[in-house]
Amino acid sequence: MDTHLRPGQDWKIGITKSLEQADFFVVCLSLEFANRLRSGVFPELYDAIALQRQCAPDAVFILVTKLSACDVPLVRLDGVRTLRDLQAIKLYPEKEWTAGVHSLATSMRAELLRKMKTMLTPPSRP
Repeated sequence: MDTHLRPGQDWKIGITKSLEQADFFVVCLSLEFANRLRSGVFPELYDAIALQRQCAPDAVFILVTKLSACDVPLVRLDGVRTLRDLQAIKLYPEKEWTAGVHSLATSMRAELLRKMKTMLTPPSRP
């Protein structure tokens, strides 16, 4: 996301605007990420979680991908669920990359179609 920022632009504002306009937030996890005590990914993840909380309970917004064998961090989505409760997409080893990316794209496509159907369906009359 931050590759679209202009020199001198406040990156936090730019990332926040991009997140608010996004249909999805894909968090990419790896063993290297899991072993870090600090990461710039966490603030963006927490912002994405705040947006997820505004979505319907069955909506897909945060997509968890695993780039290597690692644990999904125990990060709270709400009072009951954590990031570990979301089905992760395995993108490793290399031979599973294509199937994993296909699974990711299929999930995104299905969610976009669900959103479009919801937008096009007229509200029911009492």
